[in-house]
Amino acid sequence: MIRKFSFASAVAGAAMTALAAAPVAAETAKMTFSAPVPPVNAAVRLAKNFFIPTVNKRLAAGGDFRIEWTEAWSGSLANFRDTFEAVEDNLAQIALVINSFEESNLPLEQISFKVPFSTTNVMLLNKVNKQLHEQFPEMKAAWTKRNQVWLGAGASDSLHLITNFPVTKYEDLKGHRIGATGAASAWLKPTGAVPVTSSMNQALNNIKSGLYDGYPISIMLTMVYKVHEAAKYMTRVGFGSTVGVSLTMNKETFDGMPPYARKIFRETGGQMMTKYSGVTIALEKKFSGIMAKQGLRITEFPAEERKRWAHKLPNLPKQWAETWDKRGLPASKVLAAYLDALRAGGETFVRDWDKE
Repeated sequence: MIRKFSFASAVAGAAMTALAAAPVAAETAKMTFSAPVPPVNAAVRLAKNFFIPTVNKRLAAGGDFRIEWTEAWSGSLANFRDTFEAVEDNLAQIALVINSFEESNLPLEQISFKVPFSTTNVMLLNKVNKQLHEQFPEMKAAWTKRNQVWLGAGASDSLHLITNFPVTKYEDLKGHRIGATGAASAWLKPTGAVPVTSSMNQALNNIKSGLYDGYPISIMLTMVYKVHEAAKYMTRVGFGSTVGVSLTMNKETFDGMPPYARKIFRETGGQMMTKYSGVTIALEKKFSGIMAKQGLRITEFPAEERKRWAHKLPNLPKQWAETWDKRGLPASKVLAAYLDALRAGGETFVRDWDKE
């Protein structure tokens, strides 16, 4: 049973003098930490093994406030599409939200998905994303207006393409059904592929069953969801690293904590998501080796073909920005700041979307 957030305190002693002298037990907050992904996922492992223990340790050293945790991983409380609302409604007090499933609720968080073939530099993207959140208050406000406090986000290894057939040019996708989430459908349509709405946790079974022939996914998540057991071709297309996971907390819960506890949650959340980005870099290399030994054929997509694919697409970033500009958000400014920050970090692009 999932218990909503509450505070309790107990004081021992009967007589007034004894009550004054007796120690007061720590206030205990009951919190559920939710994630739609399984414990094998790097973000959940960090939540279990870093965030919760670190918060507990720092709270114990800093005052008389404690947490009694309930862990609700693998969608046991809320699935991919419901986790955001679970935090809003205080069913979960803190959670890992998958940004790509919240396009309408968190439009500006989609920026890394809306610029294909951009950067594969995970730590640079992580830095740029933090800068955007400081530069554009509208990004944090999207969480606040839904009764949430954004604690941080993590960039992860680049999305590539896993298929049950070889791919050496985008024309090879023509006529093939390819599973996709959110923005990835727009990357696929111009190639002649047939996008099928799906999520990464369904990719293994859906490829096995023949529902579709491939999925845009990272090396790390290919291993997590065992997609290489159904599709034996991984083409390192380099769609780009993405900021796919955010850490969010129910605002009423957050505001109800002592100030020093709020500080601990903010700091530890930011540290956790930065660690997540570093972990994905290491796991990409490790998992590539493991899956190659298990029969996955990993090939590099030629640079010229990557450029051809990018120029085959309509100007998706500008289209996205103009759509949200009309709805009152500074999407074009976010796009310009995003690309300029990546360039300042040393990136060059196969297509300068903002200069067309």
